[in-house]
Amino acid sequence: MPVCALHLVRLNDASSSGIDSFLYRLFGGEPDDVNFGIVTVSRVQSPIIRPTRIDTTLLNATPWTLLLVASGSSAHVLPTHLEHDVRAHYSVVAGIPSKIVTNYHTISAKLRDVQPPPPLLEVKLDHNNDVIPPPSFSRDTRSDGQDLSLSPALLDLARHLNHNVKHHGAVSMLNLLHFHTAPGAVESYHEYGRRFATVAGKRGGNAKLVGVVISPLSQGLADSRGQPQRSKDDWWNECTLVHYPSINHFIDMSIDPEYQHINQHYRLSAIKDTALICTTEIDLAPFRSPGYKL
Repeated sequence: MPVCALHLVRLNDASSSGIDSFLYRLFGGEPDDVNFGIVTVSRVQSPIIRPTRIDTTLLNATPWTLLLVASGSSAHVLPTHLEHDVRAHYSVVAGIPSKIVTNYHTISAKLRDVQPPPPLLEVKLDHNNDVIPPPSFSRDTRSDGQDLSLSPALLDLARHLNHNVKHHGAVSMLNLLHFHTAPGAVESYHEYGRRFATVAGKRGGNAKLVGVVISPLSQGLADSRGQPQRSKDDWWNECTLVHYPSINHFIDMSIDPEYQHINQHYRLSAIKDTALICTTEIDLAPFRSPGYKL
């Protein structure tokens, strides 16, 4: 599998104009450098599940601006001309199947453009297009949502996207996974993945990027694990980027009893730590245009 890297960056200027300027410099008005090719860029909206063991201070305390997924032999290193734009940086080197990397744009566009939009099966929306919490909300959920149940924070995020960001479309959920070392843990999570495809698929949810964290790192590669020989038992093992037609579709899945059954039986028992971050994909066409000048 080709070597890719996921980069979380906090920009010095996280305003809309600051992000645009960063992306124009990233592409530079020139064709992609084959050594650092951009697969996708997303705007980070909010963490949904915060890690409790791995790199918690950096990951949880940093208001990340963008998620970049890069491919190529220099995918693990941000271009030097961007360094002055970046206040904080976190990266994970992973192997991602070449078919996904090559066809990512087509895969993502096909998921995003499904018509008619998939239905909401569990929740109803009010006149403001906000989720109406189900009657069982207060007694069946954790307040922090760390178990992937509906939480006040998740409802707040949905309202924020709806009213402040004015984003009513697709979201991309970045998931970093660290598995238990007990026998069967990885297999349990993969069984979760198979069953997840059915439950999420009814709502248009689909994993559009799946990567295996490279461990140990090959010579010349580096990411935020620090020591290249850091044990895979002590860091992230897999990463995924999952599409949902909207944040409301993600909420709809989270309260589905069928989903919570597989979550409780296959997912929670398999993972030792995880980070789940809501992002919204950026249309990169304007930034790739040749000849653009700031």
